[in-house]
Amino acid sequence: MKASILLAICMAAALATAGESAVICQMASWSVYRPDGGTFQIPSIDPSLCTHGVYVFAGLDSSDQVESLDPWADLEAGGGLGGYAKFVALKAINPSFKPLLGLGGWANSAVHFSAIAGNATRRSNLASNVVAYLKKYQFEGIEIDWLYPLTSNDKTNFPLLLSELRKAFDPEGFELIATVGSLAETIERSYDIVEMEKSLDYFVLLGYDYDGPWNLRTGHNAPLYLPEANPLCVNASVTLFLDGGLTPGKLVIGIPGYGHTFTLVSEADNGIGADVIGVGDAGPWTYEAGILSYNEFAVASSEWTIQRDSLNQAPYAYKGNQWFSYDDETSIAFKTEYIASKQLGGAALWTIDEDELAGNAFTLLKAINAGLAKRK
Repeated sequence: MKASILLAICMAAALATAGESAVICQMASWSVYRPDGGTFQIPSIDPSLCTHGVYVFAGLDSSDQVESLDPWADLEAGGGLGGYAKFVALKAINPSFKPLLGLGGWANSAVHFSAIAGNATRRSNLASNVVAYLKKYQFEGIEIDWLYPLTSNDKTNFPLLLSELRKAFDPEGFELIATVGSLAETIERSYDIVEMEKSLDYFVLLGYDYDGPWNLRTGHNAPLYLPEANPLCVNASVTLFLDGGLTPGKLVIGIPGYGHTFTLVSEADNGIGADVIGVGDAGPWTYEAGILSYNEFAVASSEWTIQRDSLNQAPYAYKGNQWFSYDDETSIAFKTEYIASKQLGGAALWTIDEDELAGNAFTLLKAINAGLAKRK
């Protein structure tokens, strides 16, 4: 009898584990510099809403040592803000939370990673340097953000770099994840999917920036589907990775906490595909023309007219000559249903500091959790 009960408990535990989804909370370290209303405080994070947190970004110096790109924000020395320490301290609240360090990014990525990946000695040295840095600051792994491997040599060498990191990480129990591009030409040119999977815990698909004001017409930032088998959507990207041999449970879908803004040619023409002059106005906290965080939109949403695309359940909004494409609770619910139907690994929010912050609402992050909880 006791054996039967024990077996039942073990089976239930196994089923619960199999049903668990990754919720990767990516945080921009520079968000601490935004003005009041948009300033992000690391202790405001509820780590029970995240299986993983990624503090972005650290970089690499000329000797392949990991370095802070902003010592004042990251470190405590000299009266700094101590972002690293505050971030890893979230594990004391939720012991299951895994604090990871994002390595690379747009400003510290392509050329440096390419040179290291192509040299066996440098790969080994980097792996040792990364382990030492993670242990020093108590992170539990990295998200490698190589944007992007560009050559056939890079495609061959990237899995070699990941393999070296994996070999160094395993004795420490560290996790290794990587962001991957979403466009067909990037996937084909940059990634040996089968070889990369041997080393990675997760592939985090950059499931956004499919459309923007650079196309001089309005369009969805992060559409799940598009009509007529258009390849510029999340489903098309997922299909390419799965057809390339990736285990579904290793693919995590990136969901944006921001949207693209456009300036319309005509206020009267304000639907999908409307002509635009270019980027929209900058937000009051992120200060970047063509971009608006969900947090910035949420406080002013009553000023906008909101519509929804039935194909994607994706919202868009317009106000005068301004047009905005974004994700909200409804479109995220649609995406988490898709994640469950494809048995994918989970979702990542880029970035949690762009989510609705008033009253620690974290509207988008909670929508991700609510949607993924339904698959358990």
